[in-house]
Amino acid sequence: MPCSHKSNINILIYMKRGVMHAGHRDRLRERFEKEGLDGFQDHEVLELMLFYAIPRKDTNPTAHMLLNEFGSLTGVFEASVADLIKVEGIGKNTAVFIKLCVEIMKKYRTDKLKKATKILTMKDAGEYACELLFAARDEQVWVLCLNMKSEAIACEKICDGSLKESPVYPRKIVSVALKHNAAKIILLHNHPGGVVKPSKEDIEATMTILGTVRTLDMDMLDHIITSDNKFFSFAAKQFIDQKLDKDSAYACQYEDGFLDEDIGHKITFKQVSRKKSSKNGNAR
Repeated sequence: MPCSHKSNINILIYMKRGVMHAGHRDRLRERFEKEGLDGFQDHEVLELMLFYAIPRKDTNPTAHMLLNEFGSLTGVFEASVADLIKVEGIGKNTAVFIKLCVEIMKKYRTDKLKKATKILTMKDAGEYACELLFAARDEQVWVLCLNMKSEAIACEKICDGSLKESPVYPRKIVSVALKHNAAKIILLHNHPGGVVKPSKEDIEATMTILGTVRTLDMDMLDHIITSDNKFFSFAAKQFIDQKLDKDSAYACQYEDGFLDEDIGHKITFKQVSRKKSSKNGNAR
């Protein structure tokens, strides 16, 4: 009889906790419906997400353990399934669910890019690159093809890896441009380490690719490097070098060109590479 009484008490406590936990889940969902995630702390984002993978358990401790293990939301989302399941409370199904949510968001963002998008300014190109390379963990190189109206008509990945790793990239880029009958192209690539500043190899590869593209009477408008939702534009850098502030430089349209001090008129990114190549030739 005493054992039965104790068992009944445990059942009542469990039921009470279950009701409290259900109420917490409802409140968190309602808050999300009204406000979105803007006011949520990182552990609350994970807690809410885990509701849908772990239906009958308090997910708050698990959310905290994930953040403690991986350091941030980004760390959690970039962790592999193998690493996620090492965290207490995370099984294989939950780990796959976390990775699935990230991949769905990537699909959503890249699908938006398929709509007719005009790339008029360096800011437009940078934002496009950030969407395209959202959550990319490895370095990738893409070529964005535009028509005469500056509308994006195709975007193809040239390679996984850095620009310095293969001498055939100029030929691949030209091949993609010709396949889509592009009037203009923009090179896009990412630095997973969080630094958007171009390396020496990035600069050298850009000049080499420009030299190849210009022989086809095709404009290479820019080379955009992106990382952690930041971006660098080679073309905007040239405006900044002409004493224009950063915001104004990125708002410039590609067709504007920029003022070159040596010759006193507006020139395009393509023409800059031509001029630099000429100077290098004269120097030799």
